[in-house]
Amino acid sequence: MDDQWYAVGMFFRSVSGDSILWELVVVLVAAQDPEVAEATAVTGASDREISYEAVDGSAVAWKFMGTDEVQLLDSDAFNRDLSGTEVYSKFLSDEEAQSMRRPFPD
Repeated sequence: MDDQWYAVGMFFRSVSGDSILWELVVVLVAAQDPEVAEATAVTGASDREISYEAVDGSAVAWKFMGTDEVQLLDSDAFNRDLSGTEVYSKFLSDEEAQSMRRPFPD
């Protein structure tokens, strides 16, 4: 089976002092199925975890917190060199991220 393209959403969280900020990042992944696409994104997520000193001198650390949705894309428009490319990113408040991560009841 040929690989197909998937968009995988990943949540990252930063805590700095009393401030909590989330980022939702969407990456492209070439994989045979959604489960492999998610596993591939999770494997690469540690490369996106960073720590640094903010302008005010506080320590900032971005940590991977889990995946969001995995969506199959129309693969005809892509080539293999795009795997892992970030296509979307959005900063979220703690409340927004917690709400997005809460599944709907069945």
